[in-house]
Amino acid sequence: MKRYLEIDEIFFSKTSLQIKHQNKNDSKSIIENYTNFLIENLKKRFTLKYFHAILSEIEQLNRFKFQQISKQLNENNHIIHELFLLFNHDNNDDKDDSIIHLSSTPAQTINRPIYINYKPIHMVYLRENLLIKNDLDQRLPLKGITNTFVADLINTKQINILDETTGKTYDIPTKWLYFSKPCEANVLLQLKLRVLIIDSQSGRRRYGLIGEEPGKNNDYRCLIFFTDDQKNMSANYHPSSHIHICLDQTFSTHTHECQNDFLDRYFTSFPERMMLRAKEGSLVKVRNIFTNFNNNSFIPALVIQIDGSMMQIELSHSKQRKWLYRGSPLLDQMHNYYSTQNKAANNGFARRTARQHLSARRTNVPEIICLNDQSITTPPSIISNKGKFIRTIEQAIDGIDDTS
Repeated sequence: MKRYLEIDEIFFSKTSLQIKHQNKNDSKSIIENYTNFLIENLKKRFTLKYFHAILSEIEQLNRFKFQQISKQLNENNHIIHELFLLFNHDNNDDKDDSIIHLSSTPAQTINRPIYINYKPIHMVYLRENLLIKNDLDQRLPLKGITNTFVADLINTKQINILDETTGKTYDIPTKWLYFSKPCEANVLLQLKLRVLIIDSQSGRRRYGLIGEEPGKNNDYRCLIFFTDDQKNMSANYHPSSHIHICLDQTFSTHTHECQNDFLDRYFTSFPERMMLRAKEGSLVKVRNIFTNFNNNSFIPALVIQIDGSMMQIELSHSKQRKWLYRGSPLLDQMHNYYSTQNKAANNGFARRTARQHLSARRTNVPEIICLNDQSITTPPSIISNKGKFIRTIEQAIDGIDDTS
């Protein structure tokens, strides 16, 4: 304050000394005169630029303190996270392996990473970076930070979010919020999780549900059904490192909002999954959704590549190549199957079992099979009571028969 007010000149001037020594018996008068003198000098000397200088220093000091506090909070959050992982890794008795099938068991080798189960997040720290699903409300920003600490995320329905660009705050439902940091590459994400994928080239956001857990059969990737494209029923494989998790994982909420008959049927019948078994070079028919006319017709396509539960096709008329889920109702055979099953269900007939479908005669012609993901917990080396090998998912997909 001394350099702004120049108090040294005020206090040590001759005028100030004279005021101090005059009329000592009248202390009240001295104080009043001296106060008035200070006021007049302050008016002359304390200009607006000094006031702005003081405010600037206070703002810088506050900003510095805020940065230090934020840094300390981040360090504390990191320590808490490390302790959380430490306790969960050491407690092997409570480890939940229910989402890992035997065929999806991580390879404990030097050349492959050690995979761990996904653990639900229960807390959200202050100033956590989040992505915001704003397609239903364009007034919301695309991203923000938490403006409060959330101790019970599962039962929290909305969080106050700060937009750092505008300084505005919003109370946003947790079902529209996603962690901006993607999952670790070695995390095994479980079925039905609500997730977000960001295209690395276009930056487009895709929202969906995990329909197939990572394992050896899919090269430790997640099959994601995208709920933002009901017409094309698009799906794709993505590694865990590409996936952003939604803060609200109430499965019924998401299925109710997307209102997708295929996904309802898929998750209701899971672990049984109906799909088309086809080989590269096979001919299939696909619903004509890739042109602007006659969307109810089916057009021929050639199977170019098989990748787990996905298949790449080439449309015969345009030579376009598309990836489709092999159980998609866009495929003619699957469409007919689902229509038949719906009629049977309406008439009170039970659907066929996985065993009946797997025992069907296999040819080179594309056919519908039913894969039961629970059956793949038994390795192919285990022999049944009848002395025959149990058929695995790989055999069902590729048409390999070890039972003969």
